[in-house]
Order: sequence, then C-alpha cells, then structure tokens
Amino acid sequence: MAHPRKNAARAQGALLTPDNVVEIPVEEQPYPLPEGWKWVRLGDYNCYVGETVNPEFFQGSTFELYSVPSSSVNYPEIIVGKKIGSSKQSVEPGDVLLCKINPRINRVWIVTGYTNNKLIASSEWIIFRNRNIVSKYIMYCMKSKYFREYMLSNVSGVGGSLMRAQPKYVRLYPIPLPSFDEQQRIVDRIESFFAKLDEAKAKVEAVLDGFEIR
Repeated sequence: MAHPRKNAARAQGALLTPDNVVEIPVEEQPYPLPEGWKWVRLGDYNCYVGETVNPEFFQGSTFELYSVPSSSVNYPEIIVGKKIGSSKQSVEPGDVLLCKINPRINRVWIVTGYTNNKLIASSEWIIFRNRNIVSKYIMYCMKSKYFREYMLSNVSGVGGSLMRAQPKYVRLYPIPLPSFDEQQRIVDRIESFFAKLDEAKAKVEAVLDGFEIR
C-alpha cells in the first residue's frame, strides 16, 4: 500500500491563540470549559473554499477519490476519470471530511494523500480546512456525542439513508478550542488509548485461538 503524503504545512500567519479567537455567547455554550479554552463556531474557522472538479474533462487522468463507501475501509479509490460519473470537490491532505448522509452513522475522515494523483472527494462530504487547527482534533470533536446530537437536530429527509446534515447549520455548531499544543496532546492521548485497546484485543484473540487449537 502506498504511503501517505506528508501533511500540508500550517497556513502562514500566527497560530490561533485565546486572544484572537472569537467566542460564542455563554448562553449557547454546551458546557463549561477549562481556562484558556473557548467555544467557537465551526464555520468561523473553516478556510475551505469549494473547488469543483469534473472528471469528464480528464477521462484519462487518475484520481485519488475520497468517496463515502471507501471510508469504510479507510482507503480512497484510485480511479480514472472516465469511470467517475459526477463532479467532485478538490481536496488537500489534512482536510477533514464530515459525511452529510445519515448522521446516525458516525463517518468522519481525514484526507491523507497516498498517491501523487489529484485528490478529490464526493459531494456528500462537508469539508473543513484550517492548518492552524489539528485535523485529528477536529475529527474527534465531530465524532463526539454532543456534535452528533447537534447534527441529528437539523437534518433534512425522512429517515435512514435519506437523512442529510445541512451545511448551513453545521457551520454554526460549537467546537471547544484549546491551544494548538493542547489539541495535539489530546489527540496523542486518545490514540494512545486506542493503541492499548488494540493490543488488549489482539491478546484476547490470541488466547481464544489457542483454545480452538486445543
């Protein structure tokens, strides 16, 4: 399997600090935060500017496609333009993808860039980009229970696969924002827990396999 591209560098300019972060009104804050943190609106810090790519005009080109189905295997489709049936969104490594379809299914993905091909994503993703915020921190915020509850409170459609999160509301949702270093520390801690869970699971499976051999 190809190796991911290195993450894009942080955007030029100073990192976000408590002094230059615009906080949402107290009455709209879900719960109190530690000192130095602030509740902000997701859309206020999204630097993504939509750019459409129509593969019909690049039939012989190969794309790295971040589709909703491929998110289940955590690896994008490597596909030629003539096999892509509709226009897509241009993306970059580090972009966070939030699925609009049926928010009950917790689908959030980060664009990695495994190849040197043009990176594109399905129109069913809401894209977040800010190189001064840790992508994985935003991903874990979007996967959290409180964020899911917000998404489910503003869906369109009658249910199941017909339900859609609405970008005009998603951009207003609150995100707890600490310093950049604290974001990274939180991500490292979460992933350390996941690594320990994977290790424990592997040990249990090894024991069960041993019983089966007997």
